[in-house]
Amino acid sequence: MDTRAANAQQQVLLRSQGYSVDGRTVIVVQLNDGTGQCDAYAWGSRTMTAAHVYIEAHFGELKDGDVVDVEFILGESAAPKVSEVQPV
Repeated sequence: MDTRAANAQQQVLLRSQGYSVDGRTVIVVQLNDGTGQCDAYAWGSRTMTAAHVYIEAHFGELKDGDVVDVEFILGESAAPKVSEVQPV
């Protein structure tokens, strides 16, 4: 989720909760259980922290269906994994 505020009301709401309104806060949510974080280092998991940091750094480049392969990002595998879901 990108947190760029589209209007003054959104700015007030985001600021009241401590979020940036310039799009710098990236909120990552796990679809399997709804757990989410806006702080990459609050996950308590090497995998989720590395994925979150990568997503923050590459947010504008990522497309629907892209795989964020932490093993590849960390240099632990030679090639990135591909999605099991084929584009429609």
